[in-house]
Amino acid sequence: MRSDMAKVVTERPRRGHGHSSKKWGRRLRKNEYDAEDHGPERAPIARRHQYGWNAKEFSDLLGPLRRYLRKQVGRPWNKVWSEITRNLDSRSLSGQHIFDHIHWEVAQHVSLSPDGSLHYIRWSGLVPVSGLYVHPITGLLCYNYPRLHITWHEAHGFVVHCFEDGESWGFFLTTATSFSSPEIEIEMGGQALEKWPRQLFVDSDRALQSLDFFLRTGKQDGTQHWVRTDAFPREIVWETREGREAWDKRQRS
Repeated sequence: MRSDMAKVVTERPRRGHGHSSKKWGRRLRKNEYDAEDHGPERAPIARRHQYGWNAKEFSDLLGPLRRYLRKQVGRPWNKVWSEITRNLDSRSLSGQHIFDHIHWEVAQHVSLSPDGSLHYIRWSGLVPVSGLYVHPITGLLCYNYPRLHITWHEAHGFVVHCFEDGESWGFFLTTATSFSSPEIEIEMGGQALEKWPRQLFVDSDRALQSLDFFLRTGKQDGTQHWVRTDAFPREIVWETREGREAWDKRQRS
């Protein structure tokens, strides 16, 4: 790791740096102080209290850090971490800031489920691994992209979802470039029920062709039709547990 990584990431103008401080130190006159509602005696020192969400804060340039971490994929994480700690001082504000980003970029406490899937702990609970992670058995730094998800939906066909890299929105394989109205129900991991157009459900030949191409190249098959995750019509039937309960109640009535 380059020794000036902390500078590279943090030393560009911080968002909100043009706001002048509103601090003032004039003490209240006696007649002002005796008034029932004379307001604060002094303005707050913290910019967060002065400007709220628009206060001055780091506006980081994370590209160099992410490129460094991705170049270390396949190496033992202990060695990578040793290099990082030799070049960054966690006692400084900028150094600690970079360490915070590293903890966010790399999942370090990963568990291997009996079905082979990988999960790690966030404040929201156990979540699937995506992007950079430390393998729980080998201790190597790994990268969980590219990815291709294929699911079977009875009487409708296969849904193929591809992520070429960690920045990808994700693309679905389709049978056409135009779409009918959403009509086929699909449950989103128990979190929502949506209706999707029938063109997102493909036959086995298309699914196998996309899988074969992906396994050879790690990319989408350019001879087939793909649509970005947010670019096709969909209808939300219910979201959240409360929404599902309300929907079930309407179905029973």
